[in-house]
Amino acid sequence: TTINEEEFLVDDITWNDLSMDRIFEQMNFTQSSSGEEYLYKMLKKPVLNNKNDLDKMNRHIEYLMKNEEERIEIMTKLHSLNRSGKYTLKDYMDYLETLGNRNNLKHYVANILIIASFALIFINTSLGVVLLIGTVCYNMATYFGEKGKVAPYVSTFAYIMRLVNQTDEILKLQYSCKSNKEEDSGINDYLNTLKEKRASLKGLETNSKMVLKIGVSNGSMEELLFDYIKMITHIDLIKFNSMFKQVKERSNEIFDLSEKIGYIDAVISIGYYRAALPYYC
Repeated sequence: TTINEEEFLVDDITWNDLSMDRIFEQMNFTQSSSGEEYLYKMLKKPVLNNKNDLDKMNRHIEYLMKNEEERIEIMTKLHSLNRSGKYTLKDYMDYLETLGNRNNLKHYVANILIIASFALIFINTSLGVVLLIGTVCYNMATYFGEKGKVAPYVSTFAYIMRLVNQTDEILKLQYSCKSNKEEDSGINDYLNTLKEKRASLKGLETNSKMVLKIGVSNGSMEELLFDYIKMITHIDLIKFNSMFKQVKERSNEIFDLSEKIGYIDAVISIGYYRAALPYYC
């Protein structure tokens, strides 16, 4: 009887009877949280009937274990991704949901009022000055409250951007298999799929540079001056809300990319585990 892989899952009783936690610990040579999660998933929900997927995975394992330079390069990039701590990517993404819906309307309106008050100064100086002072004071007074709300969520964006950046680094690496015209040689097929997944997140980094600096300051005069600009214009909060919207809209693509990165990490881990065994089948 063929087992339906979509429904098959190693239940907790069987998992404990087989001491799978111990086996997982022995197999776990992964460098990232994505890899650790993927390896655990492979043991919890193993591929049983899909010979093509099994053959492809075995080809990737054999290639990477035979080509030490490529393997070490990938592992180094994966190690730079680092662990996400005790929380998974799903935990981080679920945490974003607690922030609710956000938009930049009030920030845009306040900034328009600042521009309008400058123009009004040339028509009615006293009214323009009053409006300018009032708007600037309002922005500065509300800035820290808004910043306090979003600051805890920056760590989520930081992990996502590490994932994106290390994907870029892996795709920059040069592999001898790329010169081979065969699509299924080495890890060409994996690299092509990874490139497609990365392309689906194009533009995500646009707002990240400023967002990741929320709550961080080096104390320089330039940084201090820019802090005042942010207080008056809320530019970093505007960038945060834009990135927040992008991340929510592309959550599936982010999970797909994490899974692809996790796959190659888990594949290398399996290769090391096999190398430690006297034999395997």
